[in-house]
Amino acid sequence: MMDEKVFFANGIATVKITDWLDWASGRDDSTSWRIVLPMIQRGSVWKPHQVMDLWDSLLRGMPLGSMLAGMVREQVKYFQPINRKLIELPAEGGLSLLDGQQRTLAMLLAWPEVGREVDMKRRVWIDLGLDDKYDHLFRFHFSTENHPFGFGHSGASGTAVPKLSVAERRTALMTYFDVWKAEQEKPMSTAERRQALWKAQCVVPWHGVVPLNLQKVLRVFRQSANDSHDFDTVIRTCLEEQVNGLVERKNMLVERSKAADSVDLDHAIMRLAVDHLDKQIKAIKAVSESDLTGRVQRLFNSLSDFSGQYMPVIELPDRVFSTGTDDSDKDPALAVLFNRIGTGGTALSNADYVYSVIKHHNPECHTLAETLLANERIAGLFTPVTLVTAAVRLTAARLNLGDYARIDKGQFAGLVRKDGFLADFNDSIASQGCFSRCIEALLQTLSYRGKGDVGLPKQALCLVELPILETLLCWLQTQSDIASALETNRHRLIRFALYSALAVQDPYKASTLMFKELKAEAFADFPEETLMRTLVKEQIALPMRSPELFRTHVVLKTMVCTPASITGLRGWRRFSLSDLTSGSYIEDEERKLLEQAIELYRRFWNRRQSWNYRHELLLWLQRDYVFNAFETLPALPGAEDESPYDYDHICPQGHWSGWTGCGGSNKIIDFIQEPKEKGDQPQSRLGNSIGNVRVWDSSDNRSDSDASPTTKLKLSDSGIATNWPECLPDGVIDDTTETIADWHACSRAPVVPEHEDDRRYWTRERTLAFQRAIENRVFNLYDLFYQQLAPWPD
Repeated sequence: MMDEKVFFANGIATVKITDWLDWASGRDDSTSWRIVLPMIQRGSVWKPHQVMDLWDSLLRGMPLGSMLAGMVREQVKYFQPINRKLIELPAEGGLSLLDGQQRTLAMLLAWPEVGREVDMKRRVWIDLGLDDKYDHLFRFHFSTENHPFGFGHSGASGTAVPKLSVAERRTALMTYFDVWKAEQEKPMSTAERRQALWKAQCVVPWHGVVPLNLQKVLRVFRQSANDSHDFDTVIRTCLEEQVNGLVERKNMLVERSKAADSVDLDHAIMRLAVDHLDKQIKAIKAVSESDLTGRVQRLFNSLSDFSGQYMPVIELPDRVFSTGTDDSDKDPALAVLFNRIGTGGTALSNADYVYSVIKHHNPECHTLAETLLANERIAGLFTPVTLVTAAVRLTAARLNLGDYARIDKGQFAGLVRKDGFLADFNDSIASQGCFSRCIEALLQTLSYRGKGDVGLPKQALCLVELPILETLLCWLQTQSDIASALETNRHRLIRFALYSALAVQDPYKASTLMFKELKAEAFADFPEETLMRTLVKEQIALPMRSPELFRTHVVLKTMVCTPASITGLRGWRRFSLSDLTSGSYIEDEERKLLEQAIELYRRFWNRRQSWNYRHELLLWLQRDYVFNAFETLPALPGAEDESPYDYDHICPQGHWSGWTGCGGSNKIIDFIQEPKEKGDQPQSRLGNSIGNVRVWDSSDNRSDSDASPTTKLKLSDSGIATNWPECLPDGVIDDTTETIADWHACSRAPVVPEHEDDRRYWTRERTLAFQRAIENRVFNLYDLFYQQLAPWPD
């Protein structure tokens, strides 16, 4: 290896970017330098648009900025940038990167020397079909394993890219159906479909015209040895192969639609898929020879400039990386520096800081955390950072060192210096340690066990707020027989977790209060009733109320929605006490009870906002469907855009949201019996409520996203259910003529002779049917939630 005095001169070195990426790629034949990450570093946190913006800057020849690194001399453990595996460097050392990790990882996504055997799970594409409409030199696309068809249209620099619409994903799945629909006795799971699509060379970004994998482009460029003619020839060959592949795929779909066994196919989506391929083929052929020649030459010139770019690497002194004992009573200098540097990096949060300092003191903590996260249920709730901060809180509680629901840097600095804390923490998070055993056993106990069970599928674990889970663990780690305690208290623990998801308004404040309760007294059984009462008394949570309360204690002034079976909170005046009561005097206790019940029902209706249609409670209410459809897929905490399921409107948003009627008349707003609030549309409060939403896999839905409830609920023209969808929980939609008729009636207007598309045409009959259907389903879902988790504490 080179002498480091030659590498750094006066604390700085000038490095060719391509050399830097070769060193960071982890190639075994790299003989110059190795770029590694110190234990304090995090994983990649950049979004797709940030990666594309960086590559645009590189191809424009813009400065990359400086890197901060230092010589590694000590025989300590570091990360490899690509796979984040722990490694021990040879005696001669390497370069430890402190600032510049996100930029390096973004570049490595498209670097050919990473090796084809390494799947980065993310890809950058460059499009030679059209010029970018905004400020990029080329049009870029981005795809991931969970989104193999890429994302929506990219905008200007700094603008996030949206997910593809549900309709686009359905059409894309039909376009590439042969990739995942293997001929085998057992159909492929959704996870296997996604993996097959990600690995397939024929799958390209959905909005691409002439998209090429940037990693492949760079590989061709490097192999062409700076020969522009050779580069042009290879790129044109790739484009020709792509056109031939599209033509072959289009012909295959056309033939597939004519096959005798095609009766199960949705031919409307099949036609959309064929049209999409036809447009792609025409778009590629429409690229003129001059345009293509100009773009290929521009790309070659940009890559040539990029290959000759240099960047500064600033040297960090040895003492910053020191792991000696002289500073053991202070925060590591590396953590302090990482927290202070501000060269465009992402700020270090309190939780990141805690994890970084712990890894500095005990590098094995990384391996222990990753070992725990190999458990898919744990990975469905925690990131490495939140897992370690939870273990810190539980260790401190067990040692009676205080409670740290939201630990900050100052609190942690004091905690880590207390005798015995770090040693006990290391033992707790190790295999068979207290924390590891408790969390694995608890999540196994909470898990769904089959039809009729009240447990949570893996995807529904997001319902368990982390502070609430820490509360359950705080009680569990006091039990001598963990297995027996969990089985005896299983129903209580599940009920309390789901109750908290609905009724607790501040999980962190609630958990702090409950930790005090659990430390004040030893409880052999989980004290569900005690904790509920405490939270309600302190006005941190709402009490659960039986659905019967609304039928026996509330009298409506007016009944606008019929039939008369809609009473109490099922009516359209459900969220106002003055509208719900007859106007007579109400005792204070009864008033408080009704106010709490109304607020709880409001949260169940839509605990976010009227415009939001994400309802995580459906992941439990539809648990049999969610388990069967998505259990083999990873649950990704905090990554909603990467979730494998969709929230699907039963009565589609295109029917009622934003429309004023057809031709300026027949407006839904004129007929709906719903209080109008400032800045809100009452149809949005109805249409986005839990009563009009189901959890659904886009690949399972063979109809267009704008299909009516009649189609989605499998109703016949007469309004009779032919076969309720398996995803709908038992009892959610009453199997009665009136209820079925309401869903059918809100699907389309009865007669609209002057309009071909009648979905925007609303009559009073259709509007009230829309409202009644949703009111009934919300109430039935609440009733289901309450009854299936009973008995509730009084």
